This record gives sequence, structure tokens and C-alpha cells, in this order.
Amino acid sequence: MTPTQARAFFAVAKAGTFSGAARQLNVSQPTLTVQVKELELTYGVDLFVRDSTGARLTEVGAALFPLAEKSHLAEEDCKNFLQKIRSFERGQLIIGSAGPIEAMRVAALLRQHHGSITISVVFANTRELIESLRSGSIDVALVSGATYTSDIEHFAYIRNRLVAVAPDQPQWSNRAMISSKELHTHSLIIREQGSIARDFLERTIPETIGDFSPSMIVGSREGVIVAVEQGLGIGVICEAGFLKSSNVQFLKIIDFDVPLTMDVACLKGRQENKLIKKVMDIAKKDANKEHQS
Repeated sequence: MTPTQARAFFAVAKAGTFSGAARQLNVSQPTLTVQVKELELTYGVDLFVRDSTGARLTEVGAALFPLAEKSHLAEEDCKNFLQKIRSFERGQLIIGSAGPIEAMRVAALLRQHHGSITISVVFANTRELIESLRSGSIDVALVSGATYTSDIEHFAYIRNRLVAVAPDQPQWSNRAMISSKELHTHSLIIREQGSIARDFLERTIPETIGDFSPSMIVGSREGVIVAVEQGLGIGVICEAGFLKSSNVQFLKIIDFDVPLTMDVACLKGRQENKLIKKVMDIAKKDANKEHQS
């Protein structure tokens, strides 16, 4: 029993006539008659008694009708679900980000337009986020300092830079900047392998320092901030989107003032997905406002 035959049988059973069912399905009556007849011939049964008043269900047809009705309702549920997805009344989006602030900014913008969508947010470093895009475990990523290949669609979203994070203590109170060489003389609190801040520190190790030996490795920017607040050392993080703390201060790294951006990225093969495309469009409009300010 094909889906077309099931729809034809159900429509005739509901309408009571082949002509009425044909109008409902927007097909010609001869076409509908052939579909039902082929179904009857396939299984060697009579589903309708045809007379001048229309079409009445036989005993076999009456037994089949509840099953066809369930199939019809399931098909309608599927159609309704997909229509809601298309109109953004339902759907799920997974955003990956290095930190919460920028992710929540994008989520808030999306929520303004489509309040019924379920948004999930996961946190990881730049390398992990790009890998997650490729595996399909996230839909959109917010990343800094990524090396992109041709399979990733991306654009600059928020201006960013790397900063040192020092505790709010007298020795740092009048400081506004620090050199990368001086950074390496302190107990360093760094992100895990794959983060842009970690990559920077490894690239700028002075020859006189020797092997790179951080005092602590923390898996998030927030963790780095808390460690600095506790007096465990000096941290390096990406500044964009991070809420300032009264217990720490940010220092410009004077010999590494390279401008970075927080980018929005998705897999090129998925950029035509309606929800992903909508997020990219919303973020791009927000980025244009950011860059004009």
C-alpha cells in the first residue's frame, strides 16, 4: 500500500464519493479511481461498494479505515511539524562558543524574532568548536583566531583582542600594560590546548625563558578569571564579551596588540538550513551595527 493509495482510500472513505474525494485531493476523478482500484487489485479485496449514491465501505474497508486514519493523522502531524519548523514556530539550534556573553547576545537576538525556538549553548575552545561544526554536533560557532578551510562559512562579528588579567592588588593598580616577556616571568594561568590565548603564549615564549611551563591550565575564560582573583597568577584571555570583575584588571599586552575578531561560523554545507541561515543573517546585521559604532 503506497502513501498515494492510502491517501486515496482515506479520502474516498471520508467523502463518501469519488468525485468529492478527488476535489479534496486536487486530482482528477479518473486518477483517483485508478489509485483505489490498483490497491484493491494488489491485495485481491473490495474496499468499496460503488453505486449511484457514491461509495460505501465494505467490511474489509471498514476494518482498514481506522488504520488508514492513524496513518493520515500521523502524516498531518508530520506536515504541521515541518510547517512550524519552516515558519520558525518550532525548532532547535545549538550554538557553540568560547564564552557565555557573546553566545547569549546571539541567542537574545534570535529570541526577539522567534521566541518558540529551543536554543542550546555549549562551551569549548576554538579548535574544538571548529571540529564540532564539521561533525554536526553544533549548528553555529562563535570563535576567535580560527584558521579556516574552504568548508567553513564565517564573518567578523565582534572586535576582540588578547589581554592579560592581573589581580586587583597594589602592585598592579597603576599598570595599564605589560610586555609578553614580563608575562612569562609570572605564574601563568592559561587556557587548554586549542585556545587562541594558549596559542599566543606558546608563540611568544622568549628564548631566555626556555621551556613553556604554566602554573595552571584552566578550561574556560571564567575559570582563568577566578584563578586570578584567588591570587594564583596572571592570566591571558580574549577580552570580547567578558564581563569585567572588580577583583581583577585587564592589561594591554604592548608587543602583541594584534586586532582579532570574534567570528560567527557555520559549515558551508549547512548554510542553507533555514534556522542556521536566519541566525547568520541576524548576527551579520548586528555585526554591521557593531562595526559602524
